[in-house]
Amino acid sequence: MQLALEEQAVRDMLALAPATLISAGKATEGMVEGLLASASIGIRGGVAVGLGSSAAMPDGVSWYQGGHPLPDWGSAEAGLAALQCVAEVPESGVVLVLLSGGASALLALPADGVSLGEKIATTRTLLDAGVPIHELNCVRKHLSAVKGGRLALVGRRRMLTLAISDVVGPVKDDPAVIGSGPTVPDGTTYQEALAIVSRSTIRPRVPANVLNVLERGTVGDLPETLKSADERSSSLAYRLIGSRRQAMDGAIAAARGLGYEVASLEAPITGEARIVGGELVDRMVAPVRGGNRPGCFVSTGETTVTVLGRG
Repeated sequence: MQLALEEQAVRDMLALAPATLISAGKATEGMVEGLLASASIGIRGGVAVGLGSSAAMPDGVSWYQGGHPLPDWGSAEAGLAALQCVAEVPESGVVLVLLSGGASALLALPADGVSLGEKIATTRTLLDAGVPIHELNCVRKHLSAVKGGRLALVGRRRMLTLAISDVVGPVKDDPAVIGSGPTVPDGTTYQEALAIVSRSTIRPRVPANVLNVLERGTVGDLPETLKSADERSSSLAYRLIGSRRQAMDGAIAAARGLGYEVASLEAPITGEARIVGGELVDRMVAPVRGGNRPGCFVSTGETTVTVLGRG
């Protein structure tokens, strides 16, 4: 993996001082490797979290193994370490954040008043109910000490985020949804989060402490997530360096290079997996049937799975 860092504004920020690195996601190891290969950047330390039990990191960067799709103790330890690390950055320092798919679960620390077990139970309930990812993230942000811009609120230092997006909607590549937006302003509210968990099929399975925190936030007893009007947002920079479209282009080029007859579906695949899965197979077969070469069909998206019954 190579990270495109040609933009002068990005290079100027990273040249100011050795950066403190925070990296989270399923592609963490590859992103860090690509960063170091793409630019001459000084790293003074930091925190990285991914799925593996270990990974090669720059000196001073601590590695954590987190959980996905549900957070675990490793996720919480990484979240606490990231907050402490950012808080210790000197006034002249820069925080460099790398985000990829899975960061929401891998970098997680429950808000005060909610235990890790209660947050996991809530996440599992929402996943079982098949809520869209943006609704799941709305709730997670308001039960988190890290998400919804709260990582950025800790250190009050210059912060640059480089992100790889797996977000297909409702706003494509929305920075507030990638990793639940730990470094960017959040447009959602406690009131919206409470409305999501208050649905008749969800609320009976949500822990009382979770409901209490969301209700307190709704009436203004708890501080909201970072908002665009906050003074902190002016010192935050954000760059999308990888997207669904770029992944498709790379796959198409690779398949053609191997001699495949390639067809692709531009629109993202969304909806209930058990329904759209069969539809996708039908759409895949037609474009490549009867060709003289082996066929390859490329599509991307994010489906949902609703758990029915107790199975």
